[in-house]
Amino acid sequence: MLVMAGEEVAVAEEENRGDAEEEAGNGDTKDGAGADVVGTEKAGGDEDDKAGAGAGGEAEVPNNGEAAVEDEPKPKLGVEAPNPKPKLGLEEAEGAADAEGKGMGLGEETACEEKRPGVVEAEDGADGEKRLEVVEAEDGADGGKRLKVEAAEDGADVEKRLEVEKAEDAADEEPKVERPKRDGEEPAEEEAPREKPVAEDEAAPAACESWSWEDKECSFLLLLLLLQLFSSSASMASVMLRTQAADSPRASYHDYIIVGGGTAGCPLAATLSKRFDVLVLERGGSPYGNANISKLASFIENLAYLTPTSPAQRFVSEDGVINTRARCLGGGTCINAGFYSRASRLEVKDMGLNPKLADQSFQWVERELVFWPQLTEWTSAYRAGLLEAGVTPDNGFTYQHLDGTKVGGTTFDPTGHRHTAADLLRYADPARITVLLRATAQMILFRNQAADSPRASYHDYIIVGGGTAGCPLAATLSKRFDVLVLERGGSPYGNANISNLASFIENLAYLTPTSPAQRFVSEDGVINTRARCLGGGTCINAGFYSRASRRELMDMRLNPKLAHQSFQWVERELVFWPQLTEWTSAFRAGLLEAGVTADNGFTYQHLDGTKVGGTTFDPTGHRHTAADLLRYAAYGVVYKDEADNIHEARLKGFSAGEIILSAGALGSPQLLMLSGVDPADHLKSFGIEVVLDQPMVGHGIADNPMNIFDVPSPEALTITSAQAGGIRPGYYVESLTGFNLDAALLGGNSPTVPYSFQGGVLVEKLARPLSRGYLRLKNLDPEDNPSVTYNYFTEPEDLRTCVEALQTVMRVIDTQALSEFRYPNQTVEYLQALTASLVVNNRARSPLDATSLDQFCKDLVLTFWHFHGGCEVGKVVDHEYRVIGVGGLRVIDGSTFSFSPGTNPQATLLMLGRYMGILIGYDGVEPSLSGSSFY
Repeated sequence: MLVMAGEEVAVAEEENRGDAEEEAGNGDTKDGAGADVVGTEKAGGDEDDKAGAGAGGEAEVPNNGEAAVEDEPKPKLGVEAPNPKPKLGLEEAEGAADAEGKGMGLGEETACEEKRPGVVEAEDGADGEKRLEVVEAEDGADGGKRLKVEAAEDGADVEKRLEVEKAEDAADEEPKVERPKRDGEEPAEEEAPREKPVAEDEAAPAACESWSWEDKECSFLLLLLLLQLFSSSASMASVMLRTQAADSPRASYHDYIIVGGGTAGCPLAATLSKRFDVLVLERGGSPYGNANISKLASFIENLAYLTPTSPAQRFVSEDGVINTRARCLGGGTCINAGFYSRASRLEVKDMGLNPKLADQSFQWVERELVFWPQLTEWTSAYRAGLLEAGVTPDNGFTYQHLDGTKVGGTTFDPTGHRHTAADLLRYADPARITVLLRATAQMILFRNQAADSPRASYHDYIIVGGGTAGCPLAATLSKRFDVLVLERGGSPYGNANISNLASFIENLAYLTPTSPAQRFVSEDGVINTRARCLGGGTCINAGFYSRASRRELMDMRLNPKLAHQSFQWVERELVFWPQLTEWTSAFRAGLLEAGVTADNGFTYQHLDGTKVGGTTFDPTGHRHTAADLLRYAAYGVVYKDEADNIHEARLKGFSAGEIILSAGALGSPQLLMLSGVDPADHLKSFGIEVVLDQPMVGHGIADNPMNIFDVPSPEALTITSAQAGGIRPGYYVESLTGFNLDAALLGGNSPTVPYSFQGGVLVEKLARPLSRGYLRLKNLDPEDNPSVTYNYFTEPEDLRTCVEALQTVMRVIDTQALSEFRYPNQTVEYLQALTASLVVNNRARSPLDATSLDQFCKDLVLTFWHFHGGCEVGKVVDHEYRVIGVGGLRVIDGSTFSFSPGTNPQATLLMLGRYMGILIGYDGVEPSLSGSSFY
């Protein structure tokens, strides 16, 4: 039974309209510019094996001579090497090109109706009169056809819609998700070549002449349309939000526990529930029945309404910028401006995702949540102003992230009703999902190998010594057997002498009855040291990593192929590319100058000459030990209900399931810290037991800075959310009307500040800020916000980009296209000063705000609500979003991003939830495109 605990609200659930729609979305054929992302340089012994790390693929060992380097890259020394991205068990999309095509042009007119293709405009009609609207558009880049058949009943609050979108992309061969054929259904016929659009001065063909293509397909579409219009109420399912989290059992068992029912968490849960028992713990309430959430006109009220349980939870960064995080089932999709824009193809590749599966996941989201915007007069003028100001080319309507001006999708339907990620839960299997609202996760439960043991115990294998060989041995055997490890020393975690490179000598010199280093003196009079710690010698050595030679392996009577695979298994977890210091570079050059040749560059192999080897110290100087191979295993979550009762949710015994954090860019790193995964010194300052000393949790966070210009209008404007945008390398420009952002920032604390504003607001956002910050705990209360510092504009390049973006905004305001919406006597300089007097934050101000763009950027910075990082891929999680050093735990949300993808990240977060649900649900193997319950 689908249990979504919270309010007594019945939510009407439509019959799956995906069965009535072709599943080709807004295909990718052209891409905008995007910068490469450089993560932590995690190295493996074999790049191909590294790329397939998540799928269990093993690389063949060449049987040639010992001196051959086995498939290793040789990076330029002293330069950080790129991190190979694993394929996550998927085959790469065949024939995928790097260029992406435009969406539908907005300036063309169709043969049947004088409408902008791709933008559905409101049409007056008598109440109760049904209309059939057919809009055809030709994609100028790839010749793709799109047919949108829309039925609407004027005056009704709910519009029933059938969309059939077809795309042909010969250059890119973008994938389509085929709809299963119904019994007796005729196979689809190929569409006839598209006729050249009729010019404006030519006579338009007779009405509905465009229906001359494929009579059978027309009949089928009309039949589906009629079925939707006249289907009985019996076809509508109802989901009851009926059980409080307080009524849930004190202990429950599940295959997967997802902490956070947000933008990524909802599609992830819906997808996993097709095969597994899933529990979703959401700290907020339901989006249904809340007018502030559901109505476009209440966008500002939603942000400004602040209570202990409101959907928007305010926090203020240490930089003095007022910000908001979501606290509602559906996450950020419940409080944002609704603009929908995909990540570019390059960004998808930078994230290490399979483009084909990502495209299918985007389409799955778009069928349920995304609509064509109804452009207001302001948006049309603003779009024209962008083009007039030189933000070209004109990309028309598209979901793609393309340089120039575009109209994107929206999660507000034509009636102004918001659709959220929570709507995707209707795809969940009701028998396999439980959603608990007002359930705040307190901490993650880990199996602690140091727990007190009974007086007698029985096991399949008993390993005496959890050292350099004992840890990987135990980790491997435990996959099939019950294993006991007896280690005479303590844990390496939480000991700064072990974990910090700078404390290498202190670690060896610190001698107590329980110290990690135990001294002994040989009878020859040489002082020596043995390890006394879980992880053995890897806890006290200098970290240099170099394989045995092939001949040495043969002398040891080991199988070379299995040895090679075992080396790689270790290297994926523990070994890093070294960052050469000036001394090391000079020492290496000196070896070569002294005749220690050949120059073997970087290699793990044991070769005559000079080489650079691997290291078990990561780029931050943090040591990784053999104990990391054991991986503390997450097995449950402690959560608190609204009545402060404590509950535990645990993974089922012998389940291959996992705990998945989707609590957001603040919530996920905060919960890891509260659970003992963080830098040890920070945890100890709060009295938290160290599970894993992980120095990168909470580090590298960023917020995309936003600056705005208010443009008062002499006439009232229709309320508009973000619909169109200008995309330039380094920054984006968007706009909305009718909303007073200052009221949202004040949080309703000033009753004299109205929520509405007669005019437009132009905003610019830095695409990839270089300035980075950090997140820290304030206290042990998971319901409180952590302390965050974003360090806005500490990098000079960010400030230069902001000034350039504001100059573009000012040119747009000064265009002829926007002149009719401005007071003629208000110059852009006046508007700069006006905006400076209105913007609300907690930062120090300068008198130069009103005249200096540099000062305007720094003093008047606001948030775009696209903060991210803190659990970055390659630093805290691997490329399959598994927490490094911990078993059974993943993070799938914006905290894993090193950049904010697309103009707005909600599309990518929705896609990522679906994408990872498929990968996890199918054990890393791409499902078939048809006949699968996942589609």
